[in-house]
Amino acid sequence: MGAYYEYQITRRVDNKVQTVGLPVWGGLKFLEGFHSGESATVYALALIRHYGAAIINTVCDYDEPNTFKYQVPYGRTYGNEYDENLTNFERSLIDVLNETSDTDWMFLQDSLHDAYLVCAEKKQFVDMNRFFEEGFTISPLALLTRNSRESQGGGDYFYGRVVGKYNEFHPNPNFDPELVTTWKDCELSLSFGVLNDTYEDITEKIFLKENI
Repeated sequence: MGAYYEYQITRRVDNKVQTVGLPVWGGLKFLEGFHSGESATVYALALIRHYGAAIINTVCDYDEPNTFKYQVPYGRTYGNEYDENLTNFERSLIDVLNETSDTDWMFLQDSLHDAYLVCAEKKQFVDMNRFFEEGFTISPLALLTRNSRESQGGGDYFYGRVVGKYNEFHPNPNFDPELVTTWKDCELSLSFGVLNDTYEDITEKIFLKENI
């Protein structure tokens, strides 16, 4: 059976903290829909920028309730069937993406160039340009904020596909599988300037590119 995922965002709206599932376009298997430049990830990053900071979790349909500190039932938002807690801004951005062809999301991705994805709690950051510059890179946001380091079903990530006989990814001797899941339930932000030198750059340690 396939394992399907969605990003869920926890943000403050009208002085109230809310968690909502972000739209999935027909259901997304991890290695099919969570590339760095595709709509689900670009949309989540744009919302982090809009709110200044937010918690993103990458929730699987097999995850049990309370797997994450901040979690709502998987699959409440599909296509144009919006969760009632989505804001007008969130809905308007969905409409733009729904009306845009699969190869024409660069207008939004371009606005995120030179962005560093930052986790203040862990004092770590990822250079998103590294992932946008090449095709078929796995979203670091999705890898870092999922719950399991193991495969939960068909089309899912697991480390055995990175090494060994499978040859599904470009070799990266710096990749650290222990980093996967470590930003779960953490508040994230985007920075477009120089970061404090006390922060660790984990870009190469979480970089995966599929052999496609």
